[in-house]
Amino acid sequence: MENAIAFSMVNVGAGAMVSWGISHYLLPIMFGVERSKGRAFKVTAVFTVAALIRNVIIYGVFNA
Repeated sequence: MENAIAFSMVNVGAGAMVSWGISHYLLPIMFGVERSKGRAFKVTAVFTVAALIRNVIIYGVFNA
């Protein structure tokens, strides 16, 4: 159980860093949105919460 929690935390944390980088650097180039660290953080926060919820659901399905 502890390994699953640690894995999920590392996985979601790495995903959050990648998401922030994409939101801050790539989206302005691809879609012409204004570059903003705050906006990138908000987008990352939404996807991080979604990833946490997804991990909990998938973990529950495989351990039911």
